[in-house]
Amino acid sequence: MGASSVATIEKCYRVAEQTGHEMMIDLLECAPETIDRITDFPNAIYCLHASVDKGATADPNGDILAFKKHFPSIRRIAIAGGINLEGIEKMRESSPEIVIVGSGITKAGDMALAAQNFRKAMA
Repeated sequence: MGASSVATIEKCYRVAEQTGHEMMIDLLECAPETIDRITDFPNAIYCLHASVDKGATADPNGDILAFKKHFPSIRRIAIAGGINLEGIEKMRESSPEIVIVGSGITKAGDMALAAQNFRKAMA
């Protein structure tokens, strides 16, 4: 979690690097000032995570573009929260490395079909 102490994030990053693994930093409810303190992990994946459960409206493409502008040194970006098929198509512009779809699949009447539709939209 991006809200963890910098020391904790540093330790996790070192372990990931030493073991040849990757680390994702979930930025759920992290203010820009918090993110400013944790931008020094070039191989980490930074996950923009909209809190749609709390009523946040998701504009994944706009969120990614704004994030890239504010934090140009961060090059590995994932996105989660409020991802729908319309949003997937718009994200071609911002090209996140990872797209995490939750309720867009789990709340669908046919989850397998929903997952297939997301895969097709991302191709």
